[in-house]
Amino acid sequence: MRVLLSLIALATTLLFAFPATAGQLEFVENIGQLMDTDGNPVSPETVTHYANGGSVWVFVRPDGLTYVTKRVEEEQDGDSRLYLHRVDVQALDAELPMVQASNAVPGESSFYSGALPQQGVRSVQSFGQVTLSEIYDDIDLVLYSNDQGLKYDFVCRPGADISD
Repeated sequence: MRVLLSLIALATTLLFAFPATAGQLEFVENIGQLMDTDGNPVSPETVTHYANGGSVWVFVRPDGLTYVTKRVEEEQDGDSRLYLHRVDVQALDAELPMVQASNAVPGESSFYSGALPQQGVRSVQSFGQVTLSEIYDDIDLVLYSNDQGLKYDFVCRPGADISD
């Protein structure tokens, strides 16, 4: 029962937290180009992939997902104020899944900033789908997108017990 409730809670979060975007999202592999809000590098062991949906970002971690929403408000004095809200999602009693990316998007990206080495981070691949394999015994979480936004499937293989 705990697995079923975890899956329902995770599914509800995925459904409502990520709005539709103008096109399909790409899950960008983190090979060292990702920085936190303080300009510190985020290791690939911490965040494996991320997708930018405009006002919402999703970060794929080996132990779950992080959503960050962003909103900019114009102040009366002409300044802007940035609001960030973060939600971490972790399935209860889940195994530490292996994160696998698939459906490679043609081309590669390069990232340059003052916080990165002078040569930047090049040859970064993007993917159309990310799978958290064995999030529970015989259950995978597959993330992908279509024209309606972020989507997910729980893939239950023979022997999966969602009533546990």
